[in-house]
Amino acid sequence: MNRQISTVSKNVSIYQKIGYLNSSILFWTLNTLFYVYRGLNFFEIAALQSIGSIMSAILEVPTGWVSDKYGHTNILKVSSIAKVFAVMFMLFANNFWIFLLSEFCFSLGAAAQSGTDSALLYESLKQDGKEETYTDVISVVRSRQSLIRMVVRLLAPVLYALKPEIPFVVSAVIYIGIVILTYQYVPLLSIENDKTEEQKSVSGNWFAVVREKIAYFVSNKSFILYSLFSSFLMISVSNYCQYIGPYLEGLGFSVGYLGIVTSSSSIGEYVGIQFVDKVKNKCRITTLMTCIAGIIALFVFCSGMFNTIPGTIVAYFMINALYAPFNILLGSELQRVIPSQRRATMLSISSQLDDLFSVLTDPFIGMGIDRLGFGMVYHVVGALTFVIIITAFVLIRRIKAPDSEEAE
Repeated sequence: MNRQISTVSKNVSIYQKIGYLNSSILFWTLNTLFYVYRGLNFFEIAALQSIGSIMSAILEVPTGWVSDKYGHTNILKVSSIAKVFAVMFMLFANNFWIFLLSEFCFSLGAAAQSGTDSALLYESLKQDGKEETYTDVISVVRSRQSLIRMVVRLLAPVLYALKPEIPFVVSAVIYIGIVILTYQYVPLLSIENDKTEEQKSVSGNWFAVVREKIAYFVSNKSFILYSLFSSFLMISVSNYCQYIGPYLEGLGFSVGYLGIVTSSSSIGEYVGIQFVDKVKNKCRITTLMTCIAGIIALFVFCSGMFNTIPGTIVAYFMINALYAPFNILLGSELQRVIPSQRRATMLSISSQLDDLFSVLTDPFIGMGIDRLGFGMVYHVVGALTFVIIITAFVLIRRIKAPDSEEAE
């Protein structure tokens, strides 16, 4: 029992430290500038980003399956090492192909981490009967991460201006620190799969195993709805944040001050998480989650009508302030409806859906903005998102306990 408590506390502590270090990575807001600095044209940059998204989507489920089968800590070691190689390749890259190699390492690192770190955290808490504190742990980490990102978004351009390579060198050192911490994770006790006779009979047939896993995925209606819920809202928020810079510039805003705007959104994330922590126990999580998502959709819809710099900045601030706690609540609900032996795989599938929706919709939203303008496109995106959210909420309320009982 003492070892179990030690395992829980140590894994939670390591998860928190790694989360803070990941938020300290400096180059994410600068990588496009660095690509240009190293001689890539915009077509090559777009190709890298598209290939990276496709590779991440392809690697999500295999890395999740390996994590469930061979241990979460082992795949997290692969993830952390891959990211070190990624930033080192980027630091010394001078042509498209080396940057592509870096992109592959980042895709592997991101896919291997996606779902696995949160699965390890949840299972560590569950072994001590404290899984209900999962949301509290995540809230603490995410709120502090938002404050760290605020500083990073202000500091990174300053260091880049001194010498473009400095943010990448610092990031490489941080990633090496993450590798060291990852090797300190305590492996969990073996999770025994309660196989039915049918599952045991097909265990030697690879196609039968795949068929059985697909059948389970399809039967878990709560998981499907929550994942789709996440993907549709992610489309609205991620694209809005992606195009906010050019839109503000078109309204006459000085891009030189954009770092202040993006940093202030981190304050919004922090405030939003603190607010939700205070009210989450006073109403049903699905109800609170749907209300937050609905308000986000309304802000996206209304942002097209503001057509002013102050109005757009306020909408951007509020969308980020609401989306951060929504992600925490949704993650908690996903964990609740997934069984232990499939946790990392199912979370990877959810992340894969996000990647696939992004790959499929991003070109159409970009094309729409080119032809119709930012405002009109986000009228449509916001309205569609709101309708989808209400529909998903109604369907979720109709689903009874079987999924959650099976997850237990």
